[in-house]
Amino acid sequence: MYSRKRDNQFYNKSVQFYGSGFKDNILNLLEEKSTKVLNRVINAGEEMIQNKLNDILNKKSVKGSGKNINEKLLSILNKKNNIYGRGVFSIDELYHIPKGCGVINFDKSFEKGSHWVCYFNDKNLNFIEYFDSFGELNKIPNEIITFLKKSKKIIKYNDSVLQQLDSSKCGCFCIFYIKQRNKGKKPLEILNSLNQFPCDFNEMEISKLS
Repeated sequence: MYSRKRDNQFYNKSVQFYGSGFKDNILNLLEEKSTKVLNRVINAGEEMIQNKLNDILNKKSVKGSGKNINEKLLSILNKKNNIYGRGVFSIDELYHIPKGCGVINFDKSFEKGSHWVCYFNDKNLNFIEYFDSFGELNKIPNEIITFLKKSKKIIKYNDSVLQQLDSSKCGCFCIFYIKQRNKGKKPLEILNSLNQFPCDFNEMEISKLS
């Protein structure tokens, strides 16, 4: 059962969720409110949370990861996505230009799979979007940065941590983000529809809408 009190307890113990962003031309999807939020976020337990995250990402048998979900993600993209979905890729399969949208796994094609992220490239906008439900707890891999830069656009990303650390719904978060963008919702509108910290509410919303 959802408990906001429990969520707030987690929030108060956790890492600083809003960062200043990556260097180069990578901007923050939440930059308009980052400064305000930074003033009230408690910066504690960062090392503990990062270690837990690393443990989770290193578990190759995580439910919802790896090739066992490839077909499901691709099916959802093709069926429910109306902005020229490009498909599902491992991190060593990013040879193409990042048009439309797609889902990427941090593992290589010969590995079992770990964590899912996604991109969204609206041809009418001057930026390309990168979405990771673990937010700033994950550094964007260099392979993905190189891939996104092929778009010749500014790269915008979210740094809020939306997914619980023991959750395996990263693929569902990706589908949720892409589906909401295809409905015409703006990046900030999508992010603000969820709590800006890991909680049961986010997990339940993603399960309903992805």
